[in-house]
Amino acid sequence: MDLPIKDFGDILFAENDRRSKYIRVPFTPMINDSKATFSSLFRKLDSLEFYERIDSNDHLTTTEFNENHLRSKKLAESVVNLMRYGWKLPSPQLIISVTGGAHLFKLSTPRARNAFQRGLIAAAVTTDAWIITGGTYAGVMKEVGDAVDKRRYKNTKTPSKVQCIGIGSWYYTTDHQYLAKQLSEPSIISVHPTTSLKSFEHVLSSDNTNFECITSTLTHIPRNFQSKTTLWQNIQIEQTPKVYRIRTPSSNENSCPLDPNHTHFILLDDMLGENVESIPTEFSTSVNCRADLTIKPRTEIEHTISEIYDIPIVQILANGGASSVLTVCYTLQQGTPVIVIEGTGRAADEIAREYRYLYGNQSTKYGEQRSLEIYNRASSKFEPFANRLRSTSRHHPVLNHTNLEQFIQQLTSREGYFLILIFQFYTEEGEQKLDDAILHALFNAAKLIQNEGKQRITELKLAMAWNKFDRIQRNILTDKTIFQWTDLELDQALRDSIRMNNIRCADLLIEYGASFDRLPRLNLLEKLYQDETDVLPYSQHILENMHRREESFNWSRFDKTYFYEDYLNVTQDVSLNWGDSSTVKYGLLDDENLSTNLESHFEHAVCVFNAIDMIQINGFLNTISIRFDSTKLLLSNRSLVCYLISPTDDLNSFLIVHKCQLRLVPTIFSDIHQYKTIEKQIFVTSGQYIAIGFTPQTGFPCAIPQRNQHSINLNQIINRSPTAAKQPIQFKVNSQLGVAISFTIDPVPTFFRDLFLWSLFFKHHKMVTYLCSRSSNTTIAALLASKVYHQAAQLTIKHEERINFFAKQKEFETHASMIIDMCFAENEQFALNILTKKSPIYFNKDPLQIAQEINSRTFLTTKTVQRYLDQQWYGYLNEYDQRIFWISSLIFIMCFVPILIPIQALSKFIISDQRQLNTWEKKRHVIGWSARIIYRFKEFYRGRAIVRFFYNIVFYILFLTLFSYVLLVDYFPINNNGGQRSGYKNLAIPTAEIFLHILIWSLIFEEGNEFVHHWKEQQKNGSRHIVRDYFLQDKWNIMDLVASLIYLVAFITRFIATEQAFMISKITMCIDLFLWYIRLLHVFFAFERLGPKLLMIFNTMKDLLFFIYFIMVFLVAYSVTSFALITTKHQVYWKRKSDHQQSSDDFDLLNNGSNLWNWRIIRNILDWSVWKVYGEITLETSYYFNNEKVGIDDDAYGVVALLLTIFFVSVASFLLLNVLVALFNVTIQKVHDSAHESWAYHRFRLVTEYNKKTFLPPPLNVFIYIAYPLYTLIRRYLPKTLKTTYGIHDDNEIMKIDSNLFNMVVFNGVDRILRKGFINSVTINFHSPPRISNPSIILYLLANEKDNPNKFLVVDEYILPTNHIYQGQRGVQTILLDRPLKCYEKQFVALAFDMYAGTPDIVKDRNEYSVNLHDFCRMKNKGKSIHFMNYSNKGAAFSFTILRRSSKIPLSNTEGQLLEQIYVNESTDETKLDLFKQQLSNTSDERWNLTESTQNKFEERDNMLRENSIADDYWKEVIDKIKDCEDKMIED
Repeated sequence: MDLPIKDFGDILFAENDRRSKYIRVPFTPMINDSKATFSSLFRKLDSLEFYERIDSNDHLTTTEFNENHLRSKKLAESVVNLMRYGWKLPSPQLIISVTGGAHLFKLSTPRARNAFQRGLIAAAVTTDAWIITGGTYAGVMKEVGDAVDKRRYKNTKTPSKVQCIGIGSWYYTTDHQYLAKQLSEPSIISVHPTTSLKSFEHVLSSDNTNFECITSTLTHIPRNFQSKTTLWQNIQIEQTPKVYRIRTPSSNENSCPLDPNHTHFILLDDMLGENVESIPTEFSTSVNCRADLTIKPRTEIEHTISEIYDIPIVQILANGGASSVLTVCYTLQQGTPVIVIEGTGRAADEIAREYRYLYGNQSTKYGEQRSLEIYNRASSKFEPFANRLRSTSRHHPVLNHTNLEQFIQQLTSREGYFLILIFQFYTEEGEQKLDDAILHALFNAAKLIQNEGKQRITELKLAMAWNKFDRIQRNILTDKTIFQWTDLELDQALRDSIRMNNIRCADLLIEYGASFDRLPRLNLLEKLYQDETDVLPYSQHILENMHRREESFNWSRFDKTYFYEDYLNVTQDVSLNWGDSSTVKYGLLDDENLSTNLESHFEHAVCVFNAIDMIQINGFLNTISIRFDSTKLLLSNRSLVCYLISPTDDLNSFLIVHKCQLRLVPTIFSDIHQYKTIEKQIFVTSGQYIAIGFTPQTGFPCAIPQRNQHSINLNQIINRSPTAAKQPIQFKVNSQLGVAISFTIDPVPTFFRDLFLWSLFFKHHKMVTYLCSRSSNTTIAALLASKVYHQAAQLTIKHEERINFFAKQKEFETHASMIIDMCFAENEQFALNILTKKSPIYFNKDPLQIAQEINSRTFLTTKTVQRYLDQQWYGYLNEYDQRIFWISSLIFIMCFVPILIPIQALSKFIISDQRQLNTWEKKRHVIGWSARIIYRFKEFYRGRAIVRFFYNIVFYILFLTLFSYVLLVDYFPINNNGGQRSGYKNLAIPTAEIFLHILIWSLIFEEGNEFVHHWKEQQKNGSRHIVRDYFLQDKWNIMDLVASLIYLVAFITRFIATEQAFMISKITMCIDLFLWYIRLLHVFFAFERLGPKLLMIFNTMKDLLFFIYFIMVFLVAYSVTSFALITTKHQVYWKRKSDHQQSSDDFDLLNNGSNLWNWRIIRNILDWSVWKVYGEITLETSYYFNNEKVGIDDDAYGVVALLLTIFFVSVASFLLLNVLVALFNVTIQKVHDSAHESWAYHRFRLVTEYNKKTFLPPPLNVFIYIAYPLYTLIRRYLPKTLKTTYGIHDDNEIMKIDSNLFNMVVFNGVDRILRKGFINSVTINFHSPPRISNPSIILYLLANEKDNPNKFLVVDEYILPTNHIYQGQRGVQTILLDRPLKCYEKQFVALAFDMYAGTPDIVKDRNEYSVNLHDFCRMKNKGKSIHFMNYSNKGAAFSFTILRRSSKIPLSNTEGQLLEQIYVNESTDETKLDLFKQQLSNTSDERWNLTESTQNKFEERDNMLRENSIADDYWKEVIDKIKDCEDKMIED
């Protein structure tokens, strides 16, 4: 809805310099209708009779204003949305509405005043409540404002963010004209939830509202207004908030100023004009004063807040007059509880007195439970009570003609009895707390809820909001009451606990049966993203995108999309593993025994389902397909009804939990009809069934045998009473039949992940920890949380917030580290599998990858990561647990004596054991010494980083040797005078230097290549500080950069043939050599004993820098002053007439006091003083004046210089030096305590660096960088091999177990054909040998059905010639095809074994697909797809060879003739090829290579459960600590 407003902005109160936001909302009161809520927005005013709007399609339309289109409810929703999105108020858990006396109110004692303020703010802070008042600086409103002001720092270091909102009358506000911006026309602001964030970020959002930006931020502005310059001029009049001064209105003014302690004001304009001094006649019977016209709008707004946020509301009455009675009546009409504070006078005391008269004193006692029995007994007093009030109303101070009848009606109603609570600050039992009374009033209001389930949920929400966990355990969720709760109610309560960030209640609900898996049916995420406003910061890049884009989609998707892009670098959700996330299909539509006479089985309307199609996974119902009798097609176009059925303890009794209408979806099939639900998708859970209701008018479906059909007369369901509808119903069972109904379910495997990320993005820190503990991949979840907090710390501009985010990052890094090391202690290989296992739920990332992205030192230094680094460094060592020194020595020797690599006796100590065979070894099928030697060379050079390390270190030492040699004896100016260099005439520079430059440039190229790799990885991870991270994460890169830059200076000046240029070149080359020598220190990080020592040196160097700074101060002070003293007599010569003359006034100056400065003086000063730091104390210098050495003499200058020398040497040699030693001790101790962790991190950087290098060092690695792209290009266009073998028939993976595949058709999913060719031979490893000669073995070519991974179509078949098969012989036997069979990409080769053909061995992890041979042939003959069963951890031991024609590779004569004959005689069957391509799946190769790793999906699931089991104890301790902290906060 569009909210037309004239005035809005910020108010700056002069009294306390506080800012509040305000908005002026016009409305029109309803005339003489006490039952109606407030009316439409505008009367037809001249200025608003017509206005222009921009519709959703951005087309200009002119529409006459229609007041019926903007009803009160919509206006209230617009105001609430403005508070929600424009002002960005945090979501409340409670609304506290305060009303009462304005001018005459005053609490009796200061003690009562303190109790009122303390109780009100305690309730607001505990529940994050909004307090709503009339907003004026008088009476109870002023008391509320003072409470907010005084109690905001109570028990907290930061101000409590209590939102105090004033809803009052615009014209009742004193000096309201100063808040008007004098706009000639109102602005039209769209405040619908789908409004773009751009609008809300600038309009009424921040504390520095800039009215110059209004032109770009209003979502809808009447276009004809844009032509009026007065509008924009008026908008830009003010750039600062309105200053508001509180003054006491004069006696003839019917107004009151605004309270300065309220945070927001909604000022309602009744549109009656400025000069209306009295109530218009049409309102005189319904209101007491003009301000009363806002009672109904205020009540409507409060009630709308309660509805939108799904939170309770309570009203507090203190004192008050006739208007307050009217407010209470309207509030009770809305079902809102009212707390009447007795003893405050007037209306409050009157209501308390009359309430006691009706219901007695017992009903007003605090803590008493209300009952209908008391209300029924009081009904006899209602009529006398009403008559008495009517007779005395003329002289009654608070009851008059405007409120009397409503007061009588509400006080005698059932709602009035339950909703009114009489409260006293002090009773006979002692002092009562207002916050406890509020909770008790809300519990009383909950008793009015008719639905018992909703009542239980409401009570639980109230207890959670008030942190009354003991009440929950004692009265609400107990072993005795839990049977009353349904799964839906438990899930709704779990949803509320998540929204309230209450992990204690969430944990209890999970214990009693609530489930995260069922929460998607509540549309939780969409509501959560709409409700919250306190979120993590966006990056500038994302904000710019948000402002540029037209946000036409809803708020939740908008936020989720941008958060994922900003924090996770995920622009769209990563597709999950097909077996976990794809649509799951249930039911069958066809069968060989398909029957068309099902209608005869039913004589009436029926509701039917197949029990065999029980839902196995939670998800949303997608489509329902029904095959109808072809003779009744016209009848089947009618709409159907779908029923969601849940089982009960009785086998044949079921409970109907939901029903919905189905709509027909047009399809190309004539007899198969598809349906979707008319309403939103239905969420189903495992164990439920989908039943369909059929009538003779809709037609009946076809029959399928053996589907365990359950049916019931549809009329029994339709005609049941509402009470009976909640009871189970008995179905009839026919196990021999079934109906042709199928349906698909869309799982939601990412819901829990999205919920976890929501808690991260919206700062629900406690819930983040709890959800992380419940995650199926708890290690990855903890690291992902750490990554989000790391990114948030980078984006925020607030220092305290940044510190908190870094602390949270460290906390979750510690969680992940503790869990992974606990798994490591349990089993090393198990922990390593977790470390490198990608999670399809968490964006296909593994823990190690996430830890690298955020540079998590805590995680990268864990034992698990270090064990992983051992494998990367040394390779997979076998069970011979040799010492690392001997293994390293052996590898070093083999690096430089490669002939030793193939020797089994040596390589067995370093080669990978059979459990860790890589992919290449598993797929090799050529048995021979040459293949094994090649494999050992490949494994040696590829499998370990230490080989690259040794080669690079040896190269580096040779490089430094050459560098030193060149600079010492072979570095001369460029040869431009015809001389000789290295024995060659006219050679510009020596050959050694040429080779040196080649080596240095290869090093620079290597560093550049390393930076490019870093850039690509960081860009892929979404890093915004790529260059900075490159140098800060590894400080050696800074030295590499400096050394390279210095070398470039030396290299350029090297070729300039001048003395100065050569001098610069030689000096910079020497400095460069110095840096390259220091760079050699990084090799120490490879060794655990040397690495920590190097860290100690680096850290003590920081202390040395501080020492140098301090000593330089003393050094400069001493050296300058003392040197000035000892050189004075050499610069000034006093002339004495005799040796006995003590003083003279005649002197001469050296060089007449001119030109005494030269740069050598600085060196002389340093030479005089700097050596004294090292203990060389001499009183003479090497500086001469007129052949006279300068030193300390026996004159006054010398004495002072001597004293300064003694002082300096004492400070430098004793004080500062000992301070330096003390600093070193502290630093070394600190480094020693964390030495292992620091070394482990630097070792990780080192291993990662060398793992990426080539096995050849510079400059030879340049050839690899050049050759690799060429090699890839050649392999792409010129295939190396003609034969490609798929499958395994003789490998260590064979389990030597009979596969028992007789009368079965089988293939291995990992052996999908990758390139087209011709199948030439099939090799089978028989476990059960053929029992007859020429056994029947048939080869089938299969193609996968696009929408179902388990269904396949037969493309071709071939009866294998088995005349050469040996009967009764086990083991490997090869079958050559008489004529090669053509095959294409993405096809599968399946073999069919009959009863006597024998069966192959079982192979591990080949993703087996198999089906009964009889069923296979039956469906094949019908031309239909065949459903295979999948066993991913098994496979059949057979392989097949595919030939491809190539002129580059020779073939045997037989193979060449066969292929040539096929290519010459082959007819181009394009139709068959096109059909095959249409049948191919669009999925990636990963579907069929599910078991390429060493684990199958069962092992992965076991590992996941094992990880969670290990982490449970740890997380329990963490959660318990959080609960203890909550308890302490509640006590405080």
